[in-house]
Amino acid sequence: MIVRKRRMESILQDLRFGARILYRSPATTFLVILALALGIGANSAMFGVVDALLLRPLTYADPDRLAIVWDRDVQGELRRVVEPQRELGRLALHLVGMLR
Repeated sequence: MIVRKRRMESILQDLRFGARILYRSPATTFLVILALALGIGANSAMFGVVDALLLRPLTYADPDRLAIVWDRDVQGELRRVVEPQRELGRLALHLVGMLR
């Protein structure tokens, strides 16, 4: 019980010392509060992004069946399909040819 009391007194003494130092230098106090605010804000924003993209399920009917369609151009470079109607028609013909 005595050890707890000493620890609590030590913590309170440290808090009083920190408050006294921050009170004596307003510029440092402002920078400390600004750094804390930016850190907390950035952490909240990143958690919001991770929560929306990784933790919650997608709002599509079958999210595990989503795919990105890639194609090779004339030079053999990989590129994403940007004209879905024409490219998906070519892809469908290619897949039908593979099934035969």
